[in-house]
Amino acid sequence: MPELHIDNSTIKSLVCEACWNSLFTFDSFQIALDPRSKGFSYTATCESIRASAEQGCNWCKLFVKKKARGQCDIALSCEEDSDRETQAFTPAGTKKFTLRTQAKDANVPSSYSFRMYTTADDNASNFIAARDRVLQVAALSNYKLASECFNNCIRSHSQCPKPRQSPLPDRVIDCSNTERPKIVLTDGAQGAYITLSYVWGEQQPITTTENIDSYVKDGLEMEKFPKTIRDAVLSAHNLGIRYLWIDALCILQDSTEDKIRQIGRMNAYTETPCASKVSEGFLQDRPARIPSAHIPFICPDGKVGTVYLAAASIEGYDATRGYHDEMEPVNFRGWCLQERVLSERCFIFASDTLKYYCQTETVNIGDALCEPTTGERLPRAVFLPGHPSTLSSDDLVLSRRSWLFAIWEYSRRGLTVGTDKLVALAGIAEQFHRVWQASYLAGLWEHTLLEDLLWDIYVAGKLGPRPAEYRAPSWSWASIDGHATPKNFETKLKPGAYDIGKCEVVECEVTLASEELPFAGVTAAHLKLNGYLHEAKFEFGDPRSSLPKLFVRTDAPSEFKDMGFRHLDSEENVEAVAKAWIFPILWDKKHTFMDGLILASSEGGCFRRIGYIGHSGKPQDLTWVDNGERQIITMV
Repeated sequence: MPELHIDNSTIKSLVCEACWNSLFTFDSFQIALDPRSKGFSYTATCESIRASAEQGCNWCKLFVKKKARGQCDIALSCEEDSDRETQAFTPAGTKKFTLRTQAKDANVPSSYSFRMYTTADDNASNFIAARDRVLQVAALSNYKLASECFNNCIRSHSQCPKPRQSPLPDRVIDCSNTERPKIVLTDGAQGAYITLSYVWGEQQPITTTENIDSYVKDGLEMEKFPKTIRDAVLSAHNLGIRYLWIDALCILQDSTEDKIRQIGRMNAYTETPCASKVSEGFLQDRPARIPSAHIPFICPDGKVGTVYLAAASIEGYDATRGYHDEMEPVNFRGWCLQERVLSERCFIFASDTLKYYCQTETVNIGDALCEPTTGERLPRAVFLPGHPSTLSSDDLVLSRRSWLFAIWEYSRRGLTVGTDKLVALAGIAEQFHRVWQASYLAGLWEHTLLEDLLWDIYVAGKLGPRPAEYRAPSWSWASIDGHATPKNFETKLKPGAYDIGKCEVVECEVTLASEELPFAGVTAAHLKLNGYLHEAKFEFGDPRSSLPKLFVRTDAPSEFKDMGFRHLDSEENVEAVAKAWIFPILWDKKHTFMDGLILASSEGGCFRRIGYIGHSGKPQDLTWVDNGERQIITMV
């Protein structure tokens, strides 16, 4: 056993004498660190653990139990995140401690997981990959760290597209002079640029047909612009990227025609700030991480250092304890989704530090410990130059799953202008069109149209009203403001799994708001289906639920079968619905399941969707599904 070399006498005081002489000896700690071993185990009493914790032992504080009595078995193991395709935390090689305790008087064991990080000058830094957060995101040295992440991506990430020259947007901001940047009319020139993806949150100066000439000739007086805009100009300059695109300034905001031309542009790089409104800015110092513990680390070479432990799971959304990307302001804004996922690379000025995002990984600058992201990346196929000649079955499955997730993620976000519902997703839809080469029908795809009709609404509270202004047909998830949950039918539709029955698509026509934007807004649409239409009715007043109960007419003329409580797509006065119907879309011919739509009558003998119904159970409960004569219905 090598002799321990302790450079700092305070290290030993981080834990109690009992812990130092058990877990933190050289042999014991190396057993705990070895991923090939079963870890290191030892025994203490709950009373001694509690006493040591009260006296300041950082290790005992991790798992002390206030009321436990008697013997406690403690087991510690370590493993390393090494596979970039599957790891949750970065950087690669981040070590995870798993601590398990079993008190004698407890029925079930307790388990805790932590990731380790340390500082660059600590003895443990030769063995621990992750570092502490970079807090001063505006420092020039930290822009260099961000550039290093970018350069490493270019050199070593085979899954990331290489930078390439592409046409610049019609207008960009030249950030060469950060105090007086100018708008440049690009006239089709090629080059690199960065986009600001942010939350407006309040009024700000905009470019119009009246002031564009002045912004081009005289530039922008930065002191008149909100802090987020000023920070974006400075950041682009410090990252070495000359041109910046900001929607408020690079689109003529009083020109509908110009907005149409600019929508859906894909960009290679994005900077995403954590500000909730444009006046806040995003270059403030970040809060320090508060670790779960600071403990000794016995290095394999006999030196003694220290590491900090960060809990793998935390409660709440306190940036000092951990990072949750889904709680950033931009992740509640509909437009920001496509600005993020269509970017091959992003610099994210997050609430905790500055991050670099690409198609391979998300990392914090300076190799700081980085929690996993919750959003999915788009499949690689959508970034391939040109139309891919062949796609593997895995590519097709992944593309389908990614589209379903995009709808789920996008529909939970908010939009200031409700009629932007399809417009703000148009760029993503256009990229998927490159993969599928299918017609896009008001948020649904022609080649999976029947499946796409079967979305549901996630209800966390009270349903909202259906928007008064038309934005999409009732059979599209884009017609409402709710959080849509599209269904994945790959298991049910797997060849040989079921004998599938389905209705047939007769006709689907969509009238675009602009022929220049085939993936954006629509002004009218109808869908004709050939299938089985079944009369249904609602009943109210059941004390078990505030939801209406749905009944469907079965084979017997006067018999209605109970289909359970059903929530609808929006706040609907179902008592005023003269008649309701169930229209099955997909079903098992052996009657083990059915997925369909709940319909109400509309003008001109048409129908409108008011809800989704999925039902599985005993075959005798679903014999009505494909009973009767098929008929053609029109939904609007």
